[in-house]
Amino acid sequence: MLTFFESKAFSAHRDRLGITNDDLLQLQVLICKDPEAGDVIKGSGGFRKLRFAKPGSGKGKSGSFRVIYLHVPAKGSVLFFMVYPKSERSSTTAAEVKMFAIAAAAFKNEIEKG
Repeated sequence: MLTFFESKAFSAHRDRLGITNDDLLQLQVLICKDPEAGDVIKGSGGFRKLRFAKPGSGKGKSGSFRVIYLHVPAKGSVLFFMVYPKSERSSTTAAEVKMFAIAAAAFKNEIEKG
């Protein structure tokens, strides 16, 4: 069993993009089945980028959303950090990768405390 967390940015963008609670549940199920489904973002402290198509959207995974998340297996935790449509951006910048690494360390430290 996994425990899911959302960053404030993820929650705000999820609402803006019209990702419903049912869509989020489908994303959680996908990650429960395969927590390592997304591609690892090198240098990010373990963050992964996953293609996610809203169920019933008629879009394939390649044209839908990108979800940036961190899976911490030792604690059974997943942090949803960012979500965006592919049409808004093409790749992750070096500055973002550094930010991800800092966020990964902070999140891991926080869940270690309990």
